[in-house]
Amino acid sequence: MTSRTSHITSYSAASSALYQSSLISTGIQRETLGDRLCQTRNWIYNVESGTVMGRTPCDW
Repeated sequence: MTSRTSHITSYSAASSALYQSSLISTGIQRETLGDRLCQTRNWIYNVESGTVMGRTPCDW
């Protein structure tokens, strides 16, 4: 049973390493929860463009 577990673990580690290398080589990055929350906050009120939910006060 131990050899079976080690095969699964080594396969999982190899596939994870392959996935990470493909992400790095293609320039794709995983989006974290913090990234999503920051995007949502900026969509609700964006200080730089002065928009609320993507609209200016004149649009309302």
